Amino acid sequence: MGNPMKSACLAAATAVAVSACGQASADKHTTSTPARPKGVSVCLPVARDAVGHFLALPSSSVAVRASTGNNGYPQCTFDAHLAQGTHVQVVANDDNGPQPYFVLERTQIEEGQQFTAQRMIAVPQPVTGLGLDAYWFPAEKKVMTTDGVQLIAVTVSWPHSAEARKRALAELLARTYLKNVKGAQLLAKGYP
Repeated sequence: MGNPMKSACLAAATAVAVSACGQASADKHTTSTPARPKGVSVCLPVARDAVGHFLALPSSSVAVRASTGNNGYPQCTFDAHLAQGTHVQVVANDDNGPQPYFVLERTQIEEGQQFTAQRMIAVPQPVTGLGLDAYWFPAEKKVMTTDGVQLIAVTVSWPHSAEARKRALAELLARTYLKNVKGAQLLAKGYP
């Protein structure tokens, strides 16, 4: 059976070690705040112009609203009303947290997984020529791309419009947010 005192000391030491490991892990995984300086908006005039041009509207008729996304990063909502009475809303989210390339790739992998015999949502589609890497997520009507520093997600709500038009608008708007992609592989910190 062994020495009861030795067993009690071993159990106490194990409890302390496990407790200390958990505490170190909890301290290491604190939530980071966005790196964007306060007061800097993601509602760029060039982005508003791009939305207006794509919709064949003067940019002054595109309403712009800055806010914070549900991921804690800044975003801009562009609202426009077309002549047919259709309301178009485009949301650009600028996630400037750590490891944008890794987050993009992980999102694509997770959305592409299938756990049922029949696929419930459309698989993400690669977008070429946009940032270091980019994907169109058909189920969410969203493009995600990165320049190695920031992760841009553009979601389009445009009732009765073809998916190709929504995707084209999302890609166009995402492009206005990307920084210099030339040499961005250095910025991606090891990715791709």
